[in-house]
Amino acid sequence: MSNKPQHIIVHHSITPRDLNSDITETSFNNTHKNRGFPASYFKGNTWHIGYHYVIFGDGEVRQYRAHKTVGAHCKEESMNFKSIGICLTGNFDVEYPSKAQVDALRDLVGFLREELSIPVKNIAPHRKYATYKSCWGKNLPDDPNELLDSNVEEKVKSAIEWCKEHLPEAEWDGVKEGEAERFRSLAKRMKTWFT
Repeated sequence: MSNKPQHIIVHHSITPRDLNSDITETSFNNTHKNRGFPASYFKGNTWHIGYHYVIFGDGEVRQYRAHKTVGAHCKEESMNFKSIGICLTGNFDVEYPSKAQVDALRDLVGFLREELSIPVKNIAPHRKYATYKSCWGKNLPDDPNELLDSNVEEKVKSAIEWCKEHLPEAEWDGVKEGEAERFRSLAKRMKTWFT
């Protein structure tokens, strides 16, 4: 049975974001092997890493499964058979992805969408399907496209400036004014990337 990718599912690893990529890779492979994840034979290597791609803290992207190889990253709704799994290293319940990770994710998703004809509405965090999890982290939006917007840096910078001019930081969450509130909320979550 093969994977027929129609979706992209984004995860976080809940491991240190900036740990050496070779150490992280070995840890992922051993952990997934011990959990019984099926092997993938990719570019002359045998991997048990369940994701198709991992994006490390420095923005390096490594692929572990061919696109047609079934994943081992989201069993709900049989998504392993119809999706590409991407994992960013880090615990985004308590920290944020690096700017390098966001840039790499944006590039990778753009490539996959074009290569595999995946519509933007089919990009989601793991928690959309595994509702008992916070994955890809509660510090990140429910819609990954909000993060992947090519103008996000300008929008966040603009939102941060608006907030600095109009509101004390402690009040940012309490204001509800349509788009302005959305970008203030986005700025609060992501301001460390761009300031």
